[in-house]
Amino acid sequence: MEQGCALCPRRCGARRDLGQTGLCGASGLGCARASLHRWEEPCLCGKSGSGAIFFTGCPLSCVFCQNDPISHQGQGRQISSRQLAEIFRRLEEAEKNVFHVVAHIARLREGGGVGNGK
Repeated sequence: MEQGCALCPRRCGARRDLGQTGLCGASGLGCARASLHRWEEPCLCGKSGSGAIFFTGCPLSCVFCQNDPISHQGQGRQISSRQLAEIFRRLEEAEKNVFHVVAHIARLREGGGVGNGK
């Protein structure tokens, strides 16, 4: 990101290559939780539940955010795109055919994608 971050609609211009974090507060691909989620509505994910992945960092400032510790307080740890691919594989092996990705979508794009070998 040598020209500054423009991945979300806020286009804050953070230079991640220089260690800047931007409005989302994240400097890389942060994951707070990845697990089976059995309490989602059955009409969305069947009887066996889903795989849920919660990413850190969010450029929004929703007053009633239910994920504030994850979205704005930095709870979680940095992972590589290779580790993210492994998380998806592990949840898939648990026979979850539905994944809930909880984060601003820019977090995924910034992480370089799942299948790029990094």
